[in-house]
Amino acid sequence: MTRTTMTRIEPVEIVARREALGLTQAQLAAWLPWKQSRISEVESGKRSWPDWATDRLAIAEKWLDTLADRLYTAGKNSPDRPVVIPTYTVESHMWLINPELRGLPVSVHRVAAVEAMKMLADDNIEARIGDFSVLSDMAARYMTSSDTTQIQEENS
Repeated sequence: MTRTTMTRIEPVEIVARREALGLTQAQLAAWLPWKQSRISEVESGKRSWPDWATDRLAIAEKWLDTLADRLYTAGKNSPDRPVVIPTYTVESHMWLINPELRGLPVSVHRVAAVEAMKMLADDNIEARIGDFSVLSDMAARYMTSSDTTQIQEENS
């Protein structure tokens, strides 16, 4: 039997990190995967938080930073003004265009888009956030029928 290690983390840190990623308790629970009630128990101090879950949070935080940097760089290099920063409303659409993000909650991408927009504003570059899920629908038409079926099933 493998023993899970537990480093003491204050419940408020879990709440802060979850909220900074733009995740609800239910979204974090699904990503770990746990039940939402367990997240609630951890955040209220009734249950411990395992180290592997901290590692999982760190992965999402790293993706947030990486995506914000990518979106900022693309915006800074774009000749268009205002810059349109792409994001998504549907996870499967984000995963279609960015397969390396498969499994990452779409809200992390949206938070990264906001961070990129703020960085561009610091450089006096006007930017807006646009929903690229519609473009993902168009891309899906060029996929195999089995891939398209999978995306449709995820959206239903």
